[in-house]
Amino acid sequence: MELSRGHGGVRPRFCFLLAGVHTGASVDLWHGVAEEAELRDVDLLVLPAGRIGAREEFEHMRNGLARLIRTRSSDGLLSWVSSLSGECDPEDLLSLHGSFGSVPTVTLAQRVGDAPVVSLDAYGGMRALLDHLRDVHGYERIAFLRGPELHASAADRFRAYRDFLSDRGLPYRESLVSSPLPWDEGGRALSELLDLRGLVPGQDFQAAAAASDLLAFWFLRGLQDRGFQVPADVAVTGFNDSPESRLLAPPLTTVSMPFREQGRRGLAALAELWQGARNIEDAVLPPTLVVRESCGCPSREVLLAGGDPGDRTGGRFDEDVKAVADAAGADARAR
Repeated sequence: MELSRGHGGVRPRFCFLLAGVHTGASVDLWHGVAEEAELRDVDLLVLPAGRIGAREEFEHMRNGLARLIRTRSSDGLLSWVSSLSGECDPEDLLSLHGSFGSVPTVTLAQRVGDAPVVSLDAYGGMRALLDHLRDVHGYERIAFLRGPELHASAADRFRAYRDFLSDRGLPYRESLVSSPLPWDEGGRALSELLDLRGLVPGQDFQAAAAASDLLAFWFLRGLQDRGFQVPADVAVTGFNDSPESRLLAPPLTTVSMPFREQGRRGLAALAELWQGARNIEDAVLPPTLVVRESCGCPSREVLLAGGDPGDRTGGRFDEDVKAVADAAGADARAR
């Protein structure tokens, strides 16, 4: 199947290739792409092709959407490479993108060939989160919930965990690290740590840092179903600041990755490439630590409302956390 150019070939048609648009970080990212496309008067074809090589039949069938990307049907391609990975080797991703011919391409999160890339500092974000758990709360026994083994950003987050332990002089314990898992398998991670390895939350590990909010969501819910209190018994943190992080009680401490800005920057770079620019520089966007209640800190909302943070921290509200409260109060007064 071939796609035809719209508007007599005058208005460019860009394809946006990604795994899906309805969960996690994709919700923010693809809206950023769409907003920039509207701003630049670009036709945008969104292709939610699933993870390449996925075993699930419904997702595997969607892989065929990538065949719509050809030089005669597309003026440019924005590819969220990391969302497509996790089930395939890097060589498979390189081969897939090579099949698109000479379509001008910009990638998101992960480099493919010589295409410009707009990425996020996942490593730095995870280090900031782990430093917070150690410096503010004093946690040393921190479990880690890994993401997909072949996912480049998940690997960066796990590498940050290993480096954090080494830099702080803390031992690496394999028993505290889950197997590489799909993003939505937090319940499986919980069963692995508690049932297969016999770990007791609050005793064998003081906190659990998940490589994504989805992992943390199901892990935290599973803990609560078993009678454990978060954060009084054990702290739990996520990553990405996706909608799932705000659906939990307590709200999830996480790392906000600027996905919407990443989408905008990626589409803008592709538009410049299509217009003839030859030197499109790579970009790395910084993350932001988002402190809420699941780690033992008071949330910003509670502080600004004048609530008592001691009621929500499980007795872990110390002078470092008080500094957060003072800063939030100063910010509120300045508005």
